[in-house]
Amino acid sequence: CSSRPKTIGLLHIDQAGTSNSTIALPISKRSSSSMQQKWTGPIDRLTVEDKEKIDRAFAFAMHTTATPFEYFDKKVWHDFFHCIRPVWKPPSPSIIGGKLLDSVYTNVMSRTLDTVKEAGGGVLSIDGSTNLLSKSICNVVLFVGLTFFLDYLQSSLDRESTPKVFNKIEYLMQRLDAKLATKSCYAFVSDSCNGMRSVRNAMLGNGSFSYVYGCSAHAINNFCEDIIKSCYAPLVKSALYVCKTIRHTHLLRKLFDELCKEKYGKLLTLVLYSKTRWSSINLMFYCLHKVSSMLAYLPYVV
Repeated sequence: CSSRPKTIGLLHIDQAGTSNSTIALPISKRSSSSMQQKWTGPIDRLTVEDKEKIDRAFAFAMHTTATPFEYFDKKVWHDFFHCIRPVWKPPSPSIIGGKLLDSVYTNVMSRTLDTVKEAGGGVLSIDGSTNLLSKSICNVVLFVGLTFFLDYLQSSLDRESTPKVFNKIEYLMQRLDAKLATKSCYAFVSDSCNGMRSVRNAMLGNGSFSYVYGCSAHAINNFCEDIIKSCYAPLVKSALYVCKTIRHTHLLRKLFDELCKEKYGKLLTLVLYSKTRWSSINLMFYCLHKVSSMLAYLPYVV
């Protein structure tokens, strides 16, 4: 053991005090840079084109399903994306709602125009509705085998006369034909109110459309209204009287609610007939028939 050289750091000194030029390092103490390393696993490289493609697909899925960004801005989702593609990270909300939203809109608009061109023409339809702010608007849609929403005609405070509605639809048709570089619609359909009938006649006389006609559902509803007026007006009047009396009389309403809780375990509401609400007359008579036994019992309770 006494003949073994002493070790000071990396330099070996013999008993004579002379240094040995040979330096022996243990394998565990060698620097990693002096060893040749080989990586046998896969190397994931994400080019700029691939990242833009993934970002567009991600934004398209979000905007199509109306999913908020906060839904994916959680650690569990980031871990999931990391397992699929470690080098990709979801784009920021400003990018998703900015240039990626514009890209999705352009893509959808381009596919829509291609579909309309391939169809060779369609049917333009307009119908009124009420938005969440209780404002009346007219939705304009195009039927070409598939249904596409085109625009909405917002009503102003002025009266929507026939010339005003006609000019709005004409302007919309000109914009659509300019995008397609060809005529897009050959028929027009709308509800059967007096104003829209005048608009249809003006369009047919102007040559804007080859065919104009009213909605069959509106025609059937008007036909049912005529039958009710001619044959069942007294019955409808009596049913309305019963419904309004119970709904607007506090004591009768209270007793009616208690009877509904005892028999059905929940509250029921009597539906009133309205001319502007389709099938409301059927709902009114259906509800009255369902609670007929309780209505017959009300006079004895009072």
